[in-house]
Amino acid sequence: MSSNSGELPRSQLLVTGASGYIGSNLIPYLRSQGETVRAFGRKALPGMEDIWIAGDITDAQAIRGVLAGVDKIIHLACLPMGNCAKDPAACVAVNVQGTLNLLEACKAIEISQFVYLSTAQVYGYPVRLPIDEDHPTNPRSVYAASKLAGEHLVQAYANAAGLSATILRLFNVYGWADISSSAIHQRSTVESIFIRQALAGRPLTIEAHPMEARDFIHITDVVRAIHAAVRRKGQAERLNIGSGQMITLGALASEVLRLCGKEIQPNVSSYLHPPLQLQADITQAKQMLEFVPAVSLSAGLQQLIRIYQEKFG
Repeated sequence: MSSNSGELPRSQLLVTGASGYIGSNLIPYLRSQGETVRAFGRKALPGMEDIWIAGDITDAQAIRGVLAGVDKIIHLACLPMGNCAKDPAACVAVNVQGTLNLLEACKAIEISQFVYLSTAQVYGYPVRLPIDEDHPTNPRSVYAASKLAGEHLVQAYANAAGLSATILRLFNVYGWADISSSAIHQRSTVESIFIRQALAGRPLTIEAHPMEARDFIHITDVVRAIHAAVRRKGQAERLNIGSGQMITLGALASEVLRLCGKEIQPNVSSYLHPPLQLQADITQAKQMLEFVPAVSLSAGLQQLIRIYQEKFG
């Protein structure tokens, strides 16, 4: 934590969207760090029933009722990208109106820190690499547009009401989440698909330009960054959370095959778009959160491969 940002004492902390991929990793970590956590989501995760409040982010009245005694908020609740593409109206209802509901409810209480999770997809095709927080935004999907709208709402409430807020733009988050075997086995992230294909002895299918590149950040590093953000205070900030390194999809496929001990030639499907390359400039996160990624991509992939082998054979 940087000395000019200060640090807040521990108090009641609300996590919305607590049953999702990030929430299922974040809440155990927060509790291990001594935080008093209140989880808000549609369905309680095993072992969290004692801190769970069932509800929906689109229900403004339910949100007002859950904030009593809350001092800090981590807002994870959102409709994911695939669902947003299928139902744009639901995307706006959850990701935009849901965020507005939460911010409106915050006006009635004293919130010392509000952390909003956004996405690197708000940048669209970058005009320079690495991407810093001042890079122009140009969302290319309903999901990315909804997250950028949420950012603007958080910034507006910070400006108008003095809300201390931090916006985290996450790059490609990967790693294990013990939500349920069936849920994690069906994750559609590129590294999970590659690992399943490699372990099954099937050719890895690259369904994009092989020179597309991503910045992968391990889930354990992400939860540390979120915790650091909720412990800071100060003016609203937008911070990139990534590794600061990028790897092409072709190189990622080769690395997964190497770690799995397979010699299979990847298949490259036809592609219509030029390669999208994303690499985070994490200078600001290092300065403001003292955030330094700890898990290398090779180590994170090795761990994920080992878990897939143990759980799914």
